[in-house]
Amino acid sequence: MYWASAQPEEVLRETIENSLCFGLYELPTNEDDQSVGKLIGFGRGITDFTTFLYLTDVYVAPQHQGRGLGAWLINCVQEVIEEMPYLRRSLLFTYDWHRSVPFYEKLMKMEVMESARPAEKHEEGKGAAAMQYKGPAFPAHLR
Repeated sequence: MYWASAQPEEVLRETIENSLCFGLYELPTNEDDQSVGKLIGFGRGITDFTTFLYLTDVYVAPQHQGRGLGAWLINCVQEVIEEMPYLRRSLLFTYDWHRSVPFYEKLMKMEVMESARPAEKHEEGKGAAAMQYKGPAFPAHLR
């Protein structure tokens, strides 16, 4: 991922094994080729599989962007999230206010949360956007 420093293979393996992972694969065009395919997109959920999911490491290889694959991947993630009847919330962070915020608002019903930064440092559209989806078990008094 272009936004993160490289991790040792052992750390990366453990991270993936302890997460709910979604992958996009380019399948071989040769029918005789039995390989799994080339990983071209990825998303990772850190979750207890019941009440909470944190979405991170969402990526589609640049040469495959603009074809709706990222939207398809996120729709798959949201489908899993919406199957969690006791979900309180799902969260994500993005620094891309121009593309990612509207993308996640539309596809995942995410909302930008209030900023906890001091007012003098807060500028709309700058810094990290913390976003949440309120699940079926989100406390009614906080809606």
